[in-house]
Amino acid sequence: MFMLDLKQLLFFLPLLILAASLIPKKWKSAVLTAGGLAMCAMSGWELLLYAVLSVFFGWFAVRCCPRTLTGPYAAKARAWITISILLQTGCLVLSGCHLLILLSAIQAVICVIDRAHGMLRIPSLPQYLCYVCEYPRWFGLNPTDFETYLSAQESRRPFEIERFANGLGKIITGVFQIVILSRPISLFYQMIVEPQFPQQLSFSDGWLCAVAYYCFLYFLLHGWLDIGQGILLVLGYDQPDGYESPTFSTSLAEYLEKIWKPMRTAAGDIVGIPVPSAKMPAAKWFFAALVCMLAAGLIFSDSLLCGLSWGCAAASVLLLERSIPQSFRMKIPKAVRTVCVNFIIILFTYALFGCNANGHASGILSLIGKGGFALSSAALYALSWYWVELLLCIVSLFPLRRLFAAMARKYAILEKAGTVIVPVMQLSMLVLCIMYLVASGVY
Repeated sequence: MFMLDLKQLLFFLPLLILAASLIPKKWKSAVLTAGGLAMCAMSGWELLLYAVLSVFFGWFAVRCCPRTLTGPYAAKARAWITISILLQTGCLVLSGCHLLILLSAIQAVICVIDRAHGMLRIPSLPQYLCYVCEYPRWFGLNPTDFETYLSAQESRRPFEIERFANGLGKIITGVFQIVILSRPISLFYQMIVEPQFPQQLSFSDGWLCAVAYYCFLYFLLHGWLDIGQGILLVLGYDQPDGYESPTFSTSLAEYLEKIWKPMRTAAGDIVGIPVPSAKMPAAKWFFAALVCMLAAGLIFSDSLLCGLSWGCAAASVLLLERSIPQSFRMKIPKAVRTVCVNFIIILFTYALFGCNANGHASGILSLIGKGGFALSSAALYALSWYWVELLLCIVSLFPLRRLFAAMARKYAILEKAGTVIVPVMQLSMLVLCIMYLVASGVY
């Protein structure tokens, strides 16, 4: 997965934002698109190649797809939707399931579907390229349909110091989550797993790895979303939060609706799951959810069999939760429901992302105590190095910013103090990130 390095943090990101802020409006999109492609190039020419191929395949499919799902051209329209999905899946798999290519693939499929429903005029290739590859959209992991993208471009607001400050704070917070929370926890995970591979992990080691991998992935995605949203705010575009305190969800459906909301909405548009989906027929809903879960399993798992098994298990658990009457669920204490939801999410996250093909069964069996129960010496050593980062990750899962904002609205003194405390904290976070990157030699 893509990770910020020192050059992007200190040079590329600030210079791109400055250039996009100063140039005339008609050139902003071109500059941001060039920045997005440059970001791909810095991650390797192969990624840039797959990004260009994904864009071309998507635009070509939109050009060829008929603008109707009825009459004699209906079969041709459905065929082009299928062809687009296959082409984009091929680019995604060949790129190593990179998140930027996943975003491009989803937007390409959405465009073809909108075209087949008669909701989209064929964009020019430069328009389509900007729609897919703009730097804030890629960095914010924010797939959307083409019409929404055009509306956002037209509704850009002039420079406002408050909006600029909020956007800059979002960028710093996102960088902090990636550099200080996500990256060290990934190293913590590796320190436990690598010395013991291919041996069986113990129960304590397995669950410690599962929690660590969940935190790594959570803050990596959250950091990306915050940076993308911050860039858009600085440039004058409104962008809602992508995360909505999913940690305190009382159901799996609620969790999926709150975490990575742009991707949840885009996936729902592709398979036909609305938000909310309570009134959707159970059979139709299960089939659509199964398609989503199987796609996630096949794309992100190292093993075909493990991916299929994961997708079926995830869809079945979602259906089981949906089948439980609401009246019965409400009798269970809210705290118990919240703990159960997070337990299941951590389990499924680790089962999909944290276990490779060779050690998949071993990693899952460790969670039920197959390898014993005590912490290993490798885990104790890793804890001695990264216990502060792990504790900080767990604390950061709570909606601290929302809590402070709510208290500031209630107590005037906190609101006044926040005008000083928040900028000082953000500056401290930025300095800490730079110090960590320099000390770690991440160039």
